[in-house]
Amino acid sequence: MQVDVAIYVLKSALTTGAMIMAPVLLTGLVVGIMVAATQAATQVNEPTLTFVPKVLAVGFVFGLILPWAFQRMILLVQMVMSQAGQILMN
Repeated sequence: MQVDVAIYVLKSALTTGAMIMAPVLLTGLVVGIMVAATQAATQVNEPTLTFVPKVLAVGFVFGLILPWAFQRMILLVQMVMSQAGQILMN
């Protein structure tokens, strides 16, 4: 019984982490592809032009999803705390 609960808690933690980071990572991917296509079309290969738009876009998206992400993390911690007794019992 304890192993099942531990696996459930671990699965929930990994799922929550993936859900929180997916919008941020996808934003970086999309902006990176758009900047790379623009640089390929204009033949301007300036490293700053790839870094700054990614940082701005990822920061903006992270700021937008921050309240939702905190709510998901709070729900995860509440679930872990409610399951902690079952995991530790012998």
